[in-house]
Amino acid sequence: MDGVRGKLDMFLDWHWLPKQFGFADGGSYSRLLDAQAPVHDLVAREVTQNSWDAAQRHRARLAAQSGSHHKPPRFRLIYDFKSVNGSEREDLLSALRIDQLRSRLSGVGHKALGFQPGATVLDSGDASEALRLLYINDYGATGLQGDPVGDEYDESDFYRAFGQIGGNDRGEGGGSFGFGKAAFIKASRIRCVIAYSSFLPTDSDSVTRRLWGFVYWKGHKRESGIAQLGQLVQDAEGLSRPLTDDAADLVAESLGFSKRNAHSPEESGTSLLIVDHVLEAETLVSSLSKYWWPALEEFQGSFDVQVRSDDRILRPKPRQDSPHLLPYLRAYEIAQDPNAQLMKHEMKPTLQKLDSGLKLGDMALVKGEPEQAEYHNDGSFAHVALIRKPRMVVEYEEFPGSTPNTTICGVFVASSEADQPLRMTEPASHNEWSPDIEESYGEGWEEARQAAAAVHERIRRHVRKFQKELRGNQTRHRDPLTVANEILASIFPDKQPRRDPGARKRKTKNRAKTKKQPGFYVSSRVDRVLRIEQPGYVSVAETWSVHIAESAPEEVTFQLHPRVWVLVDGRDTEANDRLAFSTITATCAHVQDSDSGIRCTARAGESFEVSFITQPYDENWTTKSDLRIVRSGGAGEEN
Repeated sequence: MDGVRGKLDMFLDWHWLPKQFGFADGGSYSRLLDAQAPVHDLVAREVTQNSWDAAQRHRARLAAQSGSHHKPPRFRLIYDFKSVNGSEREDLLSALRIDQLRSRLSGVGHKALGFQPGATVLDSGDASEALRLLYINDYGATGLQGDPVGDEYDESDFYRAFGQIGGNDRGEGGGSFGFGKAAFIKASRIRCVIAYSSFLPTDSDSVTRRLWGFVYWKGHKRESGIAQLGQLVQDAEGLSRPLTDDAADLVAESLGFSKRNAHSPEESGTSLLIVDHVLEAETLVSSLSKYWWPALEEFQGSFDVQVRSDDRILRPKPRQDSPHLLPYLRAYEIAQDPNAQLMKHEMKPTLQKLDSGLKLGDMALVKGEPEQAEYHNDGSFAHVALIRKPRMVVEYEEFPGSTPNTTICGVFVASSEADQPLRMTEPASHNEWSPDIEESYGEGWEEARQAAAAVHERIRRHVRKFQKELRGNQTRHRDPLTVANEILASIFPDKQPRRDPGARKRKTKNRAKTKKQPGFYVSSRVDRVLRIEQPGYVSVAETWSVHIAESAPEEVTFQLHPRVWVLVDGRDTEANDRLAFSTITATCAHVQDSDSGIRCTARAGESFEVSFITQPYDENWTTKSDLRIVRSGGAGEEN
């Protein structure tokens, strides 16, 4: 190792890039993450997508060179979790020049750079403490071709992956180098990634392997906060260049990488090292299943993604390990099969083409179980997975209006002709199809906007239709008196809404009715408003007055649970058909007790108000509400 270390001394140092006009500092990359998904989802989506896109480009280039008879190379992506300590840890930290980063942190300060003291390997000199390393290796992919410091540096994949912020190549594939970088940074406690890539030579670039390291810290003093681990470029204001070919191999092996062979189409690709990572292997497997189950289903022979940890090889297996995904898998089967035989509680609607003749895609809906919807943790019980060519789930779009008893899991699979227009509407994070695009998006933007809007509108329409089907003939047997009351109340309101300025147009009967006294309180509803949330959906906003009896103890603590039921033929439905709430609050001292209630404390003789708003539901449903108050340590009564 001494000989290797001596050669490393000649090669590697951290070179800090100065601040300059038009060049983003390291803090910009952190801000790129602010609204993004949890770190495991971000890594599973962005890193896998960039690698899969690189594999598709690799196959296309080989086919162009060798003809269509060429067998495409097998694509493999391996997330390899490792931990090192003792002398192995110290040797690797020495190869990473970690002492230079520690010196920089000490001089600038934890607060200025946004580090928590004692939270990273930069603060720990204990050789017995394990250093967490994650190696990400893809094979059968293009690798990061192009010289990142040459005259055409901005055409280099290496530069785009690590030097350019953001970016969204709407021309092909689905990945974004900018957000791939964001995933690396968020996954590393010290925001450090090392890239070692192999690729086929080109006429303009004879190099076949490169290695370069990066940290992305907040800008400080006159520097950008970005540093490169490489060789100094003389007279270039502190810029560095990556190690190449044999030197890259030598350093790569000292950092724990397996040596790459660029001359084999099966072996070309990129290896990444995320230093001092925050990830867990099992959670990453779950995230891979969550977003990549369509590719795992469709490309079983050529889409090999695995996670290695503690001498185990874990592969995402949605059918075996992810019961919450089973209805989506069934919906995908239906959508993809033109001759699918539908079972009970399944729907395959026909989506009309656009006026231009563009076929949008195929859709299927399946009734699921409440716990499958709760997996999304967004309060909705209806979701449709949006999918296009890379076969990654772009988004699980949520739809209001379902209850636990009418859980819906669906898929929309874009057609091959709609793939490119829909891709144009995606932001760099590729997590939605937005119709809010304009001319700057390039040629074809108007059709792309129309396609995205039509997809959302037609999915929403069929979700609503399926919700009605699952409820049977409920909407044909609404209580006529209740309907009349609502219509009359909207024409002749007996008072204006007191609490919710967002409520509009539609108002229910609002007569205060005193409830019976169950021992320590009296309650009455003083305000009820139907809020129009979006076309076809409303929510209930109510305010109740509560008076604690003078005969109650000096101070009483109690649980307060509003309840809103959906009615069928004027009768209560099952308990699990109660609506969820978006807001519950009170004017007395209280804390959130659960998603459906609060815990309050009040004094004898005190009066206060309770307000709540339900999640949106179908405007055709009839509802009933009450307020349940249970005294802690005593008996309560359901009103």
